[in-house]
Amino acid sequence: MDGLKIPIFLLIVVLALGLFLFNPFSGKQSPARVRPSSTQTGSGVETATSADSTAAVKAAKEPFEKGNFDKVLEILQPHRDVADFDLQRMLAYSLAGVKQFDPAILAFEKTLEMRKIPENAYSLAYLYEITGRINVARILYEQLLGAELLPKMRRAVYEGLARTTAYENDTRLALKYNTELVKNYPDSPEGVVALIKLLKNSGQLKGLESLVALGEKYHSRNFEYNFWLAVLYYDAGKFDEAMKHFKRCIEITPDNSTPYFYTYHILKRQKNIEQALADLEKYHKLNPLLPHIFFEASIDAKKENRLDLAYKFFRSAVTMDRTLLGRDDKGAMHAVERMIKANGSELDKKFLQAFVNYINGDYKIAREQVTHLTGEIKGTAYEDDGRRIIRECDLLAAQDARYASHAAGLQQQKQLENLARLETVVSTPGLDPDTPADKLKRQAMQNPNDLRLQYTAGLELARMGHLDAAKTFIGNAIRLNPNLVEPNYSMARVLMFEENMPEARNFIDQALKVNPNNSQTLSMSALLHMQNRDFMRAQSDAEGALKANPNNGEARLVLAEVFARNSDFRRALQEIDLGLEVESDPHRREQLLRLKDNLRQ
Repeated sequence: MDGLKIPIFLLIVVLALGLFLFNPFSGKQSPARVRPSSTQTGSGVETATSADSTAAVKAAKEPFEKGNFDKVLEILQPHRDVADFDLQRMLAYSLAGVKQFDPAILAFEKTLEMRKIPENAYSLAYLYEITGRINVARILYEQLLGAELLPKMRRAVYEGLARTTAYENDTRLALKYNTELVKNYPDSPEGVVALIKLLKNSGQLKGLESLVALGEKYHSRNFEYNFWLAVLYYDAGKFDEAMKHFKRCIEITPDNSTPYFYTYHILKRQKNIEQALADLEKYHKLNPLLPHIFFEASIDAKKENRLDLAYKFFRSAVTMDRTLLGRDDKGAMHAVERMIKANGSELDKKFLQAFVNYINGDYKIAREQVTHLTGEIKGTAYEDDGRRIIRECDLLAAQDARYASHAAGLQQQKQLENLARLETVVSTPGLDPDTPADKLKRQAMQNPNDLRLQYTAGLELARMGHLDAAKTFIGNAIRLNPNLVEPNYSMARVLMFEENMPEARNFIDQALKVNPNNSQTLSMSALLHMQNRDFMRAQSDAEGALKANPNNGEARLVLAEVFARNSDFRRALQEIDLGLEVESDPHRREQLLRLKDNLRQ
């Protein structure tokens, strides 16, 4: 759960800090700002500018000072290749201000080629950090410690080192820099939080007392401080202290789900199940997206004979995660029976049975059962759900009918995009495919110019686990027509399966060049960015994949991992649950469930 969390407001702080410390129009120059005496820098970059670019810089002065970065970019973009320091600096901050991070990085790099300004170096390091280039960011922060910095900048550099060393899991450096940060800037929360995390990971409480003294003085209303201190106390079995700080977390950020995992279990340990259920009911009104804890709570509510809560929690749990119904070996109906005591009403039993049938996809049966109960549920807590179930069952039945009418045609067409699904590319162990593989090879070799045959043979061979042969024939298809998404995507998938990420990146980039809005291609691109620790691009591509297809489980998995790394556990769990709703591939479901279990630990 220990991830790097970089709130977006920090970007605003970085921009403000850079603009405050170094404004070319303020009439004051940073002590580090020295104009070169020649028309060239040491790197050979030309610094002489045209009259047009000089006029553009002057025209951009006012919108730049007002933070109107869109206007600045409108004025300066035609001159973006001019090697003028002020122009490139204004471009860099403006691009960062509109979240165009990669172009901003290039612009900041250009400014540093011309003049070694610490403020620009810091901004560049921060942009490296938020785009996932953690090691490069940390090295640049370390280099900045040797420069002559203003107090605000030195503090910001130490805070950057606190974040990046924590993310790199470098205990030695994290301890060194965070200790220095706390010593020099006790009012900075990053250092205190990072040292608490280090104590948590070591399982020791030595030095905690002094950290808590600082935290209570400066950070008592900081969510991160209270959360990680509470987790440390929880792990150490100090439940009263843990509860105090988890309650603070809920007060500070009431819609963050993670503290409720802990408070619920603490109250259960303390045999205060009534209060545990009451607190959880309050949270349920804010965010019903906690399937595992609500499933557990539904069992507890049943034991307390709170059948109203049992149903409410059970409904939320299985709606978000249908796999919960399979936890019991005796099946879904047994899960319902565990909700209802023997003296529970027949209406409770009947409606819950209908609800489970609906969840399991038995829409016809569910609709019949709910329709039969229409008169009985009128005026009860089940009435609204009953209407919703009937409406959605009708909608799903209509969708099934439309699909069935086109199924034969779709089966005949076998278009390339349908052939390129993930499950067709992974190997299938346990098969003996030699004979069919040889047959496919012969057919493809006899028809070297048949693109469809080459591609289909490649996919089938990949499914059989013959990856070298698969790459040969998919490669033939690409050579016959490089401007098709599906062969490039499939080649990238095979290469990724072989852990050849650089080559996979080349093919997926070609697929995106052909169609930048293909959902499968974007989600795979996101996975490759994750492998390269470029989390900003991974998030961007995953979001693009979901925009094209909200039912892309792979993209949901990537987003969940990104959010988890940023300690945004509520959004991570939400993406996991949404992914489980739509994902049918067993391997990917296992990945989603494993990540969920890790987040609950």
